[in-house]
Amino acid sequence: MIPLIRCTPPNERQHAPLREHLDTILIHRIGIGTRAADVVHAFTGGVPDAARVTGYKMPYHFVVEADGTCVQCLSLAYQGPHARKWNGRSIGIAAIGDFRIHAPPAVQWRSAVLLSALLAYPQGWAIMGHDAAPEGSSDAAKKCPGDKWVMEDFRDAVAEASLRTIDVDNFWAKVRC
Repeated sequence: MIPLIRCTPPNERQHAPLREHLDTILIHRIGIGTRAADVVHAFTGGVPDAARVTGYKMPYHFVVEADGTCVQCLSLAYQGPHARKWNGRSIGIAAIGDFRIHAPPAVQWRSAVLLSALLAYPQGWAIMGHDAAPEGSSDAAKKCPGDKWVMEDFRDAVAEASLRTIDVDNFWAKVRC
């Protein structure tokens, strides 16, 4: 199992090198388990088919659990294998659930909005669903994050989330790893 990193909010010094190669946040759905630890376990060998797809590497930088808990699983400087040709330029955020069938719980949606706002807003990064990333998946029928996770509404919510109204320190203090 890969070691999970210490969670710290990205600061200006950390963002400077990230700006050189990152420009996108990709939102994913993941139907494995109920906690971020289940997702890490699956991709690092616990679910052989999932692990083979990513080379036994955790693909997502963050996992947002159904209860709204955000778990940082990879350093922002690490290229997680989450979207083929987009790995080098994007941060992967996976929300646990099948959003082809069910809408995300409000608390999970809100946490993903806040996380995306805190990461993307200072940089001007694009935010899109995995399906919208050209050559991001070899499975054209994947539907990721799914029809019930409406990306237009999500981007609007991220745009409306003002960094002045978010208790940034409190939010990052709640991000687990």
